[in-house]
Amino acid sequence: MRMKTQFVLAGVVLAASCTALSAGAATPTLKGAPCPVAGLTTTYQGYKYTCVSVKVGTKHKLEYNAGVKVAPTTTTTLAPALPTQNFDTTPAGPLVWSETFNGPAGTPIDNNVWTAVTGSSGYGTGEIENDTNSTTNVFEDGNGNLNIKAICVATSNPGCEAPSQPAGTTWTSGRIWTEGKATFEYGQLEARIWMPVGSFNWPAFWMMGQNFSSGQPNTGWPYCGELDIAEGLQNESQDQATIHSNIPGSGTDWGEGAGLTQVAPITGAAMTSGWHTYGILWKPNSITFTLDGKAWARETYNP
Repeated sequence: MRMKTQFVLAGVVLAASCTALSAGAATPTLKGAPCPVAGLTTTYQGYKYTCVSVKVGTKHKLEYNAGVKVAPTTTTTLAPALPTQNFDTTPAGPLVWSETFNGPAGTPIDNNVWTAVTGSSGYGTGEIENDTNSTTNVFEDGNGNLNIKAICVATSNPGCEAPSQPAGTTWTSGRIWTEGKATFEYGQLEARIWMPVGSFNWPAFWMMGQNFSSGQPNTGWPYCGELDIAEGLQNESQDQATIHSNIPGSGTDWGEGAGLTQVAPITGAAMTSGWHTYGILWKPNSITFTLDGKAWARETYNP
């Protein structure tokens, strides 16, 4: 099942054709590298590459061509090396907002900040839980923490782990967001999270564009943008960060469901046996992902 603690950010659309490779990439050329959509162009290290369809046996695949050298004034440069300082001890600036969950045990979410997203719609990812606003599923524990709890409610065979059970009938869980109540654009944002253990869990800390469900044209996913700061995946064996956005001029995610994805340098028991702080440093032209205050990945936007 998928459980997401959802922040909402001011609208952002990152164009894939203007996105440099992440810092540390060693490949000197994009020739032969896989690409998402035929005709898509990108500039890297002085060459402009075009995504083309190449026949391999009886099938076709998409990859970048040999590239054409462009004038130095249009060269896209890589981001500088990731900084090594701890950003928890050298913060990006004054504190704008925080949530400490310092109420007594059993306290529900603060409705001035959070809204519970309820129901069992599947969210386009095949989720099977029924999200509720009950303090059985989402509650403060009295020790400064918010618990989001998945509970099996199946009362007959084949039980909780059977995929054939109708969605929303076997599990309850929680999903909360700040849409229309707290929005953020640029700066340092992070949350201290203890990831769950085991199969079927899909915990996540993420951000959607402020205009995600505003009713305005072309602001649904992926037009609104999506920043996945932390997602526990592969049976909680890895943490992943992802940037989603639409291919310019279309409603298709530029990574065809994956966007830009990076796997964090933390796995298995190291991730699920204690608290870790997951965050981003967001600037107008770059997004840096942090783990326990240390930068581990960055993507730069070059207009």
